[in-house]
Amino acid sequence: MPHKVTGLTMAHYPVDYWQPYSKYTVPFSALGFITFLATGVGTLSAYWVKHEYGNYNRTNLIMYEGVWRKCYYTSTIGLTANTESECEMIDYLEKPQQGPGYDYYILLYELMLSSVILMTLGTLISFISEVVAILTIRFQNKSFMLCSGYFFILAGIFTLAGCMIFTVKVVMEERWWPVESLGPVPDKSYHIYWGFFCAWGGVFACFFVGMFYFKLSRLYTEGIY
Repeated sequence: MPHKVTGLTMAHYPVDYWQPYSKYTVPFSALGFITFLATGVGTLSAYWVKHEYGNYNRTNLIMYEGVWRKCYYTSTIGLTANTESECEMIDYLEKPQQGPGYDYYILLYELMLSSVILMTLGTLISFISEVVAILTIRFQNKSFMLCSGYFFILAGIFTLAGCMIFTVKVVMEERWWPVESLGPVPDKSYHIYWGFFCAWGGVFACFFVGMFYFKLSRLYTEGIY
């Protein structure tokens, strides 16, 4: 009669026997954390776009703009060492006041407000997505995999909308300039900066990780434990 082995616990079995998806959930949880960092850093960064203004009174003015912060750099022409900088949070509680160009300024304000709300929500949901992804490593079942997928996709949608609205604002800002009320268009140029690409990278990563968890949930076999 075969001897009956007693006292065995799950710890006695190979990891792949009772957590067969760890080789997928662990690296994609790490990728999800990088996704959260990308959206978070992009949202908080002031370096989305670089505005270079024309020379006024022999002074160069450069402004870096994000959805939460702005940074100003001024330097006297010919004296590169004499450079001053100042960064500030954008005050969304203070709406533009009535005056020349009011409709223009209120439009830009509403676009920026919409963008920062969507980007902030995208970052928060990305954080929740990562928490669920970590839980998926421990509780490997279909519900957690689906939740991870839904949250990452939702984070991607909010972040994508915020990035698109900001892009529209930057591209159309000069074209919408009301010459009738504010005079000639300011002499300036803009260049996309690293914070912009960081946020957009977070968008694509959110969709990629989310689709992976949907795919993994379809491969899940009920009762594998």
